[in-house]
Amino acid sequence: MFSAQGAFLLAIYTPTFIQVTNITSGLGGPRDIVIDSIETVAYVTEQETGRLVQVNIDPASPDYRDITLIADGLGGPRGLTLNQGSDLVYLAEELSRELSVVDIDPGSAGYGGVTTILRKQTLRDVALSPDERTAVVADAEDGVLVVDIDPGSPDFGQIIECLTPVPLNGARGLDLSGDETIAYVVEEFSGELSRVDINPTSPNFGAVATIADDLFILTNVDVNKAETFAYVTREAGPRDSPTGWKIVTCVDLMTGEAVTVTDKVAKPTNIVLNQDETEAYVVDRKQGALFRVNLATGEASPIINGLANPFAVAINQAESFAYVTLCEFHPTLSMPGEIVQVDLTTRQIITTFTGVASPAGIWINASETKAYITEFGPEGDCGGTLNVVDIDSTSPNYRTITRLLTGLCGPHDIQFNKAESVAYIVEVDSSRLIRVDF
Repeated sequence: MFSAQGAFLLAIYTPTFIQVTNITSGLGGPRDIVIDSIETVAYVTEQETGRLVQVNIDPASPDYRDITLIADGLGGPRGLTLNQGSDLVYLAEELSRELSVVDIDPGSAGYGGVTTILRKQTLRDVALSPDERTAVVADAEDGVLVVDIDPGSPDFGQIIECLTPVPLNGARGLDLSGDETIAYVVEEFSGELSRVDINPTSPNFGAVATIADDLFILTNVDVNKAETFAYVTREAGPRDSPTGWKIVTCVDLMTGEAVTVTDKVAKPTNIVLNQDETEAYVVDRKQGALFRVNLATGEASPIINGLANPFAVAINQAESFAYVTLCEFHPTLSMPGEIVQVDLTTRQIITTFTGVASPAGIWINASETKAYITEFGPEGDCGGTLNVVDIDSTSPNYRTITRLLTGLCGPHDIQFNKAESVAYIVEVDSSRLIRVDF
């Protein structure tokens, strides 16, 4: 180019050559690396072999390039980080779905020991907070999470914050805890039973923690009063026998262990425990029936047959009546549906309510005067609604249907708080749990 005096200015490019030195080879699928503060040692995760190794990277050391095995038998270790004291490594394990900590201090009695902090997450990477009391982890399904890693904390091993929105993958059924701070949600697409913090005053509001996974295909859930077990309706997975049958499963809420209650139903879509929690009312869509299932023996006794596409059920507190939704689902249309009231003593339909379209979820208020209904709507277009039906035969508005909310994306189950002032609804299409205040 020209300067002000008209002289040429030339830019001369001088290439910079970078020397690359191969320190070591023969690692079994090295995935991630962290180097200590004095840059003499590197810690490497081997995803293929499931190992954590130490590599000497100090050219002045007689052990330069030596590889030392610290821990093996890890479940697909990926991301890792080192604490400030350089005596602990935190690992995100992909295959075992765990966040672990490994003692890497050669002088420690626990050298090479692995302690699991968090389970059942799709972890990819991990970093520590400055005070090293929490870890920030990247989760393939749940986003960025904050985990308490302080062994002295009452929340040790718990997800205490979600830094990114967490989808509930095909949220299908839900139940509320007795203190109304937790929602138990089953996810159709992920096969997970999750615990969601719904306490607006909690610092963990909205946080999702997996209780059990690989429970395909989940359709509904009811939790016992002690909140020790969840009963879920689902399709049997690859580890169940016989594969492909539809079953009712009991899940331990502490351990996540799942045990089959019965395989005597064909396509269970909804479940409600009776008052003494010895039996469950189960809707069988394929057989067009409502069953009573003995939770101890697994015996399934039909209450009523011949229902056309039953889907959900609500039972009154006296267990004298069942309200069952009858519906069809269509990719582009809202299909006409019904709600039938069944006398549980005579096992006969005594009342039919019409005028609803694809009724997917139902909840009856304590006075048994109103039925809240979620209408699924056409698939994928967020045309679902929430309606209330007057079911009080003495009311001048008996059978009147009032639309309360529109624009829902595949709404299914619905639950209210005890005060009947707040409703919680799961949407399968948007994978959301939403709150509606009245």
